Amino acid sequence: MKAKVIKKITAAVCTVALAATCAAAIAYAAPPAPVFTVNGASQLHPGDEVTVTVSVNDNRGFCAGEFILGYDSDALTPLGVEGGEAASEYFVSNEEYADGKVYFAIIDETLMTDGGTLANVTFKVNDNVMLYSGDLTLSVPTLVGNISMSYGFNNVKSTVKSGEIHASKRIFVPDANNPDANEELNLSLETSGYILGASTYLNLTQSALAPNFGTRTTEFYGADSSRLPASARLSTGCKIKIIDNSGASDTLVMSVAGDVDGNCKTDANDAFLVGMFESGLISEEDIGRAYSKAADVNSDGVINDADFETAVETPLK
Repeated sequence: MKAKVIKKITAAVCTVALAATCAAAIAYAAPPAPVFTVNGASQLHPGDEVTVTVSVNDNRGFCAGEFILGYDSDALTPLGVEGGEAASEYFVSNEEYADGKVYFAIIDETLMTDGGTLANVTFKVNDNVMLYSGDLTLSVPTLVGNISMSYGFNNVKSTVKSGEIHASKRIFVPDANNPDANEELNLSLETSGYILGASTYLNLTQSALAPNFGTRTTEFYGADSSRLPASARLSTGCKIKIIDNSGASDTLVMSVAGDVDGNCKTDANDAFLVGMFESGLISEEDIGRAYSKAADVNSDGVINDADFETAVETPLK
């Protein structure tokens, strides 16, 4: 009987010890892998300077890391790299940048577990950029743990999130009310593609737009994809195909504020369509982004009574 009691006690102790060991193992495995994120930027233009950050969160800790930030050298030129507030004092980077790569490294004697910005990288948008949309890719070939934390001098697993850069040339046309002045059009990258937005009083023709594209070939098409004659005015839904010397091309879709139906003028039918948008009877999914953008006649980001009134009171002739 006594032997059976001892066996039960021993089994109970072993069970408790095993449970404690498992709990410790679970607690040890709980910290997630560090997540490194590159922030992006949009609405940039040739000559602009922009500082992007490489940050870390969910940091389980590391004492040294090697980082490579990839970029498109045809669109961007790196100007400098500085350590962020979450980097150690032992921060180093390459001063002469390899084509398309910025290197930096962080080394510390103790485990770094803080979140925040590791590096600030400044780029300049190249002067030759017409339309650009690309990634800033981050790789972490080496991320070393701290032996005092039982990680050993082995690579710590991590996750990276790349950033995006969007840049475009400024597009101007002569001001219809002042031949000595220019008006800038609003070129934006939407989920549907590039939209070139214009206000109602602009005189939009091929000859007015063509100088913006330099030596690139431009082709102008109507909303029905038919080639437009040189004298044609551009309305909502018209397309401008831009072809560079390599044969690569991009397409801009025109959106003229107030010209919701794409007939080169603002009239009662456009006001009716604005009212349809406002009431929810038609939507962007029904007729496309260029047309819904045109229904925001005053370009304040919403379609409401003010757009209806503007469409009625300010006809586009």
